[in-house]
Amino acid sequence: MKRTLVILLLLLAGTNLFAQQAKIKALAQQMATATVKGDFKTVIAHTDPETVKKAGGPDAMLKVVTNMFAQLKKSGMTIRSATAGNPGPVLQAGNKRFCAVPETVAMAVPANNMTPKGVYTAQSTLLAVSTDNGANWYFVNSGSMSDEALYKLYPEVKGKISLPKQTPPQFTPEQ
Repeated sequence: MKRTLVILLLLLAGTNLFAQQAKIKALAQQMATATVKGDFKTVIAHTDPETVKKAGGPDAMLKVVTNMFAQLKKSGMTIRSATAGNPGPVLQAGNKRFCAVPETVAMAVPANNMTPKGVYTAQSTLLAVSTDNGANWYFVNSGSMSDEALYKLYPEVKGKISLPKQTPPQFTPEQ
């Protein structure tokens, strides 16, 4: 009887973990799709509230992000695609849960004095954060964040999580 109960508990824990990772991936993809579409209100709604607060609140962050993407568009660059990959393990640290989610972003660039027309494809990492045992997940784009910066933002993960090192984007020329 005890053995059956232990097996049942392990199965339930595994099912919950799978459900959490599926939820995280779906939310990360919603954020990625919103970025491609220029729906920055949705992007901000999925951004870690502490990050939004540090940026001056949702309205201030919306202004900054909108201006940044307007500058990209003005220079002829566009985000072609953004795809969330399979989340890593969910880590409990203090009263928060964390999960690294790989993301692939493709940005089209026009020809200029330095490069031909083409697409840069970059691998990045979104850090999923939950403060309510996984009921809600928010994201921080940790693509160029060092471990030191991560530990400053979330000291409870020091020694428990390390972000993948960012690799240079790959360029594919186009005609």
